[in-house]
This record gives sequence, C-alpha cells and structure tokens, in this order.
Amino acid sequence: MEQQQLMNSEKPPRHLVLDVRFLKMATLKGLKEFYEDQRDRYESTNELEMRIYHRLIHIRDQRERHDDIPSTILFQPVFLFTTKFCQHVQAKFSPISKHPR
Repeated sequence: MEQQQLMNSEKPPRHLVLDVRFLKMATLKGLKEFYEDQRDRYESTNELEMRIYHRLIHIRDQRERHDDIPSTILFQPVFLFTTKFCQHVQAKFSPISKHPR
C-alpha cells in the first residue's frame, strides 16, 4: 500500500524521507568510526569521499566538528572546496534549522 502511495504521489511521505536521512547519517557515522579505529592498520581509498559526504550531510550544523581527519585528506583540493562551500552556506543562511522546511 505504502509503495503504491509513493508511486502515485510526487513527494514521498515525510517519515520515509527522515528514515532515509537517518540511515545515511548512521552509515556515514559507522564508516567514520571504522576508519578512525583502523587508522594505524588500514587506509581506505574511499575515506576522502566518505568525509566529503559527511561534511555535506551535516551542513546544517552550526558548529565545526573537530573530527580526527588525516592530513592527507584535510589538504585535498576537493575537501578544501567542500569545507569552504559548507562555511559559505552556513554564513549566508545562518541560522540554519536542523529540520528542512
């Protein structure tokens, strides 16, 4: 029934959107914790991508997160650009609500 409802409507129900957002955030958090725990034993080629997604999904946060990010990622041009983009959005649209409108 719910699947049929999704197919017939333009916008999915709010609870499904929030569930998907929660799953994305939980997945990124799990990856971040794994990379930090394995830092001395394992280096993933995907960590940069995960860090960028993590930055973007937390764009509504009003304070800077002080995560343990390796310098090899911190100074990557795409990571620097993403950080500047997030800071620009936060400054331009401050205060940003935690809940999308």
